[in-house]
Amino acid sequence: MSYNNIMPIIRDVIAVVAPLFAVIIAWLGLQTWRKQLKGNKSYELSLKMLAAVYKVRNAIYNTRQHPLIGVEVINALNTYGIENNNKINDAEVYKAVYNLRWDKVMQCVAEYDVIKNEVEVLWGDEVINKFEKFEMLFKKMYVQILKILSVKKTDDILKLLHENPPNILFYISDEDAFSIEFKNAIKDIEVYLWQKMKV
Repeated sequence: MSYNNIMPIIRDVIAVVAPLFAVIIAWLGLQTWRKQLKGNKSYELSLKMLAAVYKVRNAIYNTRQHPLIGVEVINALNTYGIENNNKINDAEVYKAVYNLRWDKVMQCVAEYDVIKNEVEVLWGDEVINKFEKFEMLFKKMYVQILKILSVKKTDDILKLLHENPPNILFYISDEDAFSIEFKNAIKDIEVYLWQKMKV
């Protein structure tokens, strides 16, 4: 075969192979881009979820603080339309303050739930189990708040605040049973989300 006979064949082969090769490279590029987009979304969503968990944590820590600060008492009484006079009993003050504190928790929980739904869409059902312990703890706390809101006497509220074990509503230290359980639940979420950020 002569050079003049081989050149048209080589040109025909290149004409067929080049577009095929371009399609393969484009497909590989698209797959890489897709992976990168999913990784970026996972990273961003993990950060948002972690921030939402921390907001709930901080609101719960604030709710567990026992001292009723004057400004907080005045804000709570004003928010719930309770007249601040000498006839008001301490039970009403406690109830107003804890109600106001819990409202802040619920605002954070609402934001948390929205972001958790986004996370569930991206990662599926595995998310539900990872957040279950955390959610169970703030639901336990909600039950205690409801008990306070139903009590009429100050002494009964103080008993609820200090009941042991577990002391849910009144922060004693980072070593009280509820604090430890709560920190561990958050640690589990952190580990899970940090893994998702590395993907």
